[in-house]
Amino acid sequence: MKAVLVSLLFLGAVATAADRDTPLQFQQRVGNRISLDLSFRDHTGRSVVLGEYFRDAGRPVLLVPGYVRCEMLCAALSDGLLRAIQPLRQSAGREFQVLYVSVDPHERDEAALQKKRTWVKRYGRLGCDDGVAYLRGTPENVAQLMHEIGFEYRYDPVTGEYDHPAGFVVVSGNGIITHYQLGVAFSAREVEEALLQSQRGTVGRLLERFLLVCSRNQPIRSPYGEVVMMLLRAMACGVMIGLVLAVKARRKPQ
Repeated sequence: MKAVLVSLLFLGAVATAADRDTPLQFQQRVGNRISLDLSFRDHTGRSVVLGEYFRDAGRPVLLVPGYVRCEMLCAALSDGLLRAIQPLRQSAGREFQVLYVSVDPHERDEAALQKKRTWVKRYGRLGCDDGVAYLRGTPENVAQLMHEIGFEYRYDPVTGEYDHPAGFVVVSGNGIITHYQLGVAFSAREVEEALLQSQRGTVGRLLERFLLVCSRNQPIRSPYGEVVMMLLRAMACGVMIGLVLAVKARRKPQ
């Protein structure tokens, strides 16, 4: 009986690991409208409404999902974004807004404020302080916004980190998703064109789905990875059912 219980626990752990390795997606929901009435807190701890950053229909927002203490993909993403917008004639704080939204509800204001200071210093343009903000919110509000932009993420209790894809969304000043930029390296020309189109209210095309995923685990990367994980789950469930039936059969009176 003890061996059966150990086997069940092992198979449960296998199934859980398989779920953790399910690929995360950044669904492109071009044309969708995001909820501008959601409440968050900014890098100073001030309570804000998302719509405060969408006051001008001709001033798009680069919405960047992730979390501050992520020093892997999020750091590379922020670096890639800065490199792409630094050569532009348009400036953050004047023609567009940069908005980082954390998926971690326990993010600290001090850490977010330090990230903003570093960002402003690296960007290096006068008057850009109001052009970037870092937000965090309740799990419910964050989940709603991430769902609206198609950003999938999950918390890994083993590592204490969040698994997530990389990229950012261009949202028009009236809250319509117009463009996606995926990965961590971006073309300044493409970002500029996305901003110009968003300012005109033009919706862009869908991008090829090549995603980088931030994860402490090593998921299956082959094209058949999802099929393998489905088979693994099915086999685990089948073995568990077989073990339960075997235990019941042994308990029947002779």
